[in-house]
Amino acid sequence: MMRLILVLQIVMGLALTVFGANGFFEFIPKQGEFPVRAEAFLQSIRDSGFLFPILCVTHIFAGVLLIIGRWVPLALVVHAPVTLNMVLFHWFLASDFQYVVPAYAIGAIHLLLFWRYREALKPLFKDRGD
Repeated sequence: MMRLILVLQIVMGLALTVFGANGFFEFIPKQGEFPVRAEAFLQSIRDSGFLFPILCVTHIFAGVLLIIGRWVPLALVVHAPVTLNMVLFHWFLASDFQYVVPAYAIGAIHLLLFWRYREALKPLFKDRGD
């Protein structure tokens, strides 16, 4: 089971690193057009000039940490909002099968890794009573 978790961790790390780098260098050819609402959403992110580079850097940062196996809980926490956004984007805006599978796979792996590292993440959910 531990080998499977390690393989999934590396696969997710590679996917995040490649897609993050693609955001800067666009070396992966487009597979077609997203639905109109999805394309408008993505274009608004690109046009902001602010958010898109941060998303790409977050992908790369979390991906590299997952690949090298260092600070994996940190990588999971940092990338959790991005993963949630990916899953919701594909759920509501781009639900074509070809787009949904990678996003849902990343979401599922993220949940499995959260479960694997739950002991390290437990302090985040403690009520300190301040």
